[in-house]
Amino acid sequence: MNLSRFVFFIFLLSSFCSCKNDSTADSKDATANSASAGQVSTVDSTQPPLFNEIMTIHDEIMPQMNDIEVLKQNVRMKMDSIDALNGSEEYRNQFRHAMSELNRADNMMSDWMFNFKENYDTIKSDKVRQTFLESERAKIEGVKMTMSESIKVAQMTLKNTPIK
Repeated sequence: MNLSRFVFFIFLLSSFCSCKNDSTADSKDATANSASAGQVSTVDSTQPPLFNEIMTIHDEIMPQMNDIEVLKQNVRMKMDSIDALNGSEEYRNQFRHAMSELNRADNMMSDWMFNFKENYDTIKSDKVRQTFLESERAKIEGVKMTMSESIKVAQMTLKNTPIK
């Protein structure tokens, strides 16, 4: 993930969190849940249930962004080893494919976060907002599936390729 996307993600996460209800009980519950999960929740009791369903999916898959970054580093190292050893084109292609899938998943998540925040805040009509949320639920499910598949592809490539 490049620096501008990382900074944008931090901004986006801060924006979601700043919209939270500030009641003392909710703050204590959110703090306890965040500490136990090791992440900040973007669920917001002031939003429609579908929004929170989407944010729950987002919160579930967001930690996988770290996994993707680690896998990208590992794939890069293996690609460097293949190049240094003048390895087979078949292995190069497998690692290029794995890297391509990881990049695609990374980009999908970043794009989804940017577009969701950018568009959701501009919708004033409840009916339009509901339609938008239904569409976004399908999109975040697609992001979830792509992230999961890209991680599997990279893990299998790393595991099944005899390059040190």
